Amino acid sequence: MNSVVAAQLMPRSIRRLLLRAWGVDLQTKALHPGYTFSSPNVAIGAGTTVNVFAFFEAGARITIGERCGFGPHCSFLTSTHEVGGPARRMGEDITLPVTIGDGAWLGASVVVQPGVTIGAGCIIATGAVVTSDCEPNGFYAGVPARRIRDLDT
Repeated sequence: MNSVVAAQLMPRSIRRLLLRAWGVDLQTKALHPGYTFSSPNVAIGAGTTVNVFAFFEAGARITIGERCGFGPHCSFLTSTHEVGGPARRMGEDITLPVTIGDGAWLGASVVVQPGVTIGAGCIIATGAVVTSDCEPNGFYAGVPARRIRDLDT
């Protein structure tokens, strides 16, 4: 599915129709090519722009609000593992949803870890790894991402 629908030459209107037919709740027209959806368990709100090579690992639900913006190579992860014993550290699977609030802006190569909620109006700096929830209207940066400052409301 991804290799055909996400191709550079695929017209946006056809891309949108095929993703919706597959089950993606896609309300935006601004979905740039090169993305990967691991499943259709994704909702993307109206007016959101998804830049090239976004990765949606959707073992659990990924919900993205309206008017969000994502730089190239953003990753949204919903699956991880418990820590196992010394014989095998990768333990049992865990899937947790990811939620991005309205108006959020994620720079290039941001990684959002399983179970994270990014509040409305947040900015996440390029290259940040978001490992815990982000309160609304904050500027977050770093690995792991932490709140740097408050943004105007």
